[in-house]
Amino acid sequence: MKKFFVLLFLITAVRSEAQNLVSNPGFEDMLNCPQQIGLSNYMSSWETWRGTPDYFHPCANSTHPNFGVPYNNRGYQNPHSGLAYIGLFTFSNFKVNEREFVGIQLLQPLVIGLKYYVSFWISNPDTNYLAHSTDNIGVKFSTVQHSLVQPDTVTNIAHVFSTSVVYDTSSWVQVSGSFIADSAYTFIELGNFFQDSLSSIIDPINGISRYAYYFFDDICVSTDSGICNLKTGIREDAFTSGNIDLYPNPAKDKLHIKFSDYSAITVRIYNVIGEIYYEEKLIDTDQLHINLKKYSGGLYFLELSNNVKRILKRFVVTE
Repeated sequence: MKKFFVLLFLITAVRSEAQNLVSNPGFEDMLNCPQQIGLSNYMSSWETWRGTPDYFHPCANSTHPNFGVPYNNRGYQNPHSGLAYIGLFTFSNFKVNEREFVGIQLLQPLVIGLKYYVSFWISNPDTNYLAHSTDNIGVKFSTVQHSLVQPDTVTNIAHVFSTSVVYDTSSWVQVSGSFIADSAYTFIELGNFFQDSLSSIIDPINGISRYAYYFFDDICVSTDSGICNLKTGIREDAFTSGNIDLYPNPAKDKLHIKFSDYSAITVRIYNVIGEIYYEEKLIDTDQLHINLKKYSGGLYFLELSNNVKRILKRFVVTE
């Protein structure tokens, strides 16, 4: 009985001390009003770990509108909450594995063996030259502090990341998940940590776009899922292959699709440069059969979406 009370006390203590371990999670605390690219001279706590990420705040609206809110030189977006947000490149079509990263020291190291919940919000701006979209947008934990002088690299490792392409330009999309700490991590980092060859990339084929770029806001890490609000918003990492059966893959004549937990869905098929080959809205059905005889051989993307869920899966058509 005594052991039970000790255990109960420890669990209660951990829960009562649960907090967001990210200081300045909404990028509200600033040192100076942003005037040009980069974070170090403008924002409190967060640092540039690779590239030239951007800081956007309404204080710049009259003096340096390129870094204002909601209008700026990257597009138009109101913050998910508060006043400010940041922006990062997650892909470039003219330089392999081009990325921008930002990082910050956690309020306290993670405890090995504990489960941590992670949540952050992203939005894809609507500027023509930033019209590419990618998946793999996420967070990585580390015991190493990087900087502009010693930038991080693309390591193909992330602890929580979007497993489908995020291309919503009108609203914020929540990416969330959880993991068991396997090290006493002291830093968190934002970006796309996967090589181009391992990322799904949608090209708008407008002849202008050069980058995939995302706004970030409201970063959260906690042992309490409620603090990170994992029960609301769109979880881009929430869908696994168990939700959709797509076969055969590779396919030649027909593609068969069975799915669950969807209602009033829109089905689209894109080629590798973002052209829509197929689009149909479905109601009250859980399967679809698509004739592929007019499709040339190659890689395609199948998207299923409704107002609360979205998933993108790859398949190959053989000739």
